[in-house]
Amino acid sequence: IRYSEAVAQFIELFKQSIEQFGCIVIRGVFSTQEAAPLKREVEDLFYLIEHMQRLGVMGENGIKYLQGGHPANLVPNMQIIQNLLNKVSFIESLQSYFGENELEIFFESTGVRRCDPKRWKNFLPWHQDILHRKETFLTIWIPLCRANDTAPGLELVPVALKEKLHQQDGLAVTYGNGMPDEDVTQHCGPERFHPVLDIGDVILFSPYTLHRSYQTEEMSDERLSIDMRIHPATSN
Repeated sequence: IRYSEAVAQFIELFKQSIEQFGCIVIRGVFSTQEAAPLKREVEDLFYLIEHMQRLGVMGENGIKYLQGGHPANLVPNMQIIQNLLNKVSFIESLQSYFGENELEIFFESTGVRRCDPKRWKNFLPWHQDILHRKETFLTIWIPLCRANDTAPGLELVPVALKEKLHQQDGLAVTYGNGMPDEDVTQHCGPERFHPVLDIGDVILFSPYTLHRSYQTEEMSDERLSIDMRIHPATSN
């Protein structure tokens, strides 16, 4: 759906999409100009990582961890992200979905990811975002460039699941241990969803929604993205 200030209608479409498909694409939540500071921070972050790698001041495990998309205390300024998403219809939709007014972001589960078909490969297999905590949260996925077109993006199974289908999560998934495609088809059917996204578009999906990186042989540009988990303040 396209972002709208018509709050009541937007909230209803938001809830219907999550409940029916397990995911939703919201287009135009923020502008390219609004996203520019965040994009610069993420670009600077990966420049720093590459510089440290060239200087040899980072061990192999540290490089692997950072390339995996979880740079711990090197994540961008969270206030910038909050400002991007602090839109009336967007916030009220989340509040209505959770039935709570106070929301929080799992800071430690925030991922900053770079997928580059030519050199920096960080392609995740099919998985669910089941974490070692209560499963009352939504994942918010924010591309910082045009994705699923000339750059790798995200592919989802648009089926509202209510159970965990595999045992791999966390770092195991980060380094390639996910569900085989034939198992996904067996459990959920053949339907797949990989929308083309621009800066300002946002995907939200439930902890059970199966998803993976999306890439084709024709893609040649890198993709930068951020993913985070938002939940009611009373859930931990």
